[in-house]
Amino acid sequence: MGNIFFDIENDINLMMNYRYVQPPQIAYFVTTMDEFGNVNSTPATLGTCNSANQPRDGKPAEYFLTFSLVRKLLKDDGNYLPARDGFVNLQHSDEAVISYIPVNLMQESIVANLPFPRGISELEVAGLHTFRSRNIEVPSIEECPINIECKIINQMDLGETYMLYVAKVVGVSVNQSLVDIDNKGLGVFLIDPLFEINITRTKNGNSRLNYGQLDRNKISIPGDNFGSTGDWVGTFENFIKSEVGRGKITKSEHNQILDLKNQFVKDRSNRDVKNKLTQLLKKAVYGEKFQ
Repeated sequence: MGNIFFDIENDINLMMNYRYVQPPQIAYFVTTMDEFGNVNSTPATLGTCNSANQPRDGKPAEYFLTFSLVRKLLKDDGNYLPARDGFVNLQHSDEAVISYIPVNLMQESIVANLPFPRGISELEVAGLHTFRSRNIEVPSIEECPINIECKIINQMDLGETYMLYVAKVVGVSVNQSLVDIDNKGLGVFLIDPLFEINITRTKNGNSRLNYGQLDRNKISIPGDNFGSTGDWVGTFENFIKSEVGRGKITKSEHNQILDLKNQFVKDRSNRDVKNKLTQLLKKAVYGEKFQ
């Protein structure tokens, strides 16, 4: 069967399930404050962690997140959707707290998404509580096991609808009970986080967001039969040396691969070198079946 092409850029009447583009995305609260100290918390899903550097070379860790919020009034399905209060607040402040939403707070997250007047705390109406953050003024959410204190360092318009924020993490509060059971380094996975799946209609005809969850019994662990020993990615040289150790390529092939690699680095337009190197790399990964 062939492919169906959707011309996103030119077809103004395009009818396509946009979930082909937007996969399930983790849900979280974006908590901000207005200029009067009123707390707002906006449930969101368009965002993720984009950079994670552990402390090294005498420098502290660096983590960066991005998230998007609606920035303009929209008319959708006969209803008017206002700009997010979080967007309005971040016009006056550079602080926000990101709090991942566990499955036991699904109802509260839906309540927090209701169109309350700006300045009314969605958290308070939903029955959630806050505690004082350590490095910023915006409070964290007591019922969320993970609260990430952030400073907004950049922002830009995304098309007609959204504002994209780049946030630097300046502190993280993790519930002690989560730290105690996290002996495998699974982090957010252990809180059973919610993921936005799609939006459908209920039997009463109302449009509603549907959530999904991770399956803890289906953690996929790749084999240990290829790749650098002692490292997840490692260097090219260590990767090739590791495959010699597994017996998938000979020492002569190892040397040939390194020689071809050096040739290709000097001239990446050389198709002959590229093809020879590719075939040897296939053997290094998969073994004799590529002979």
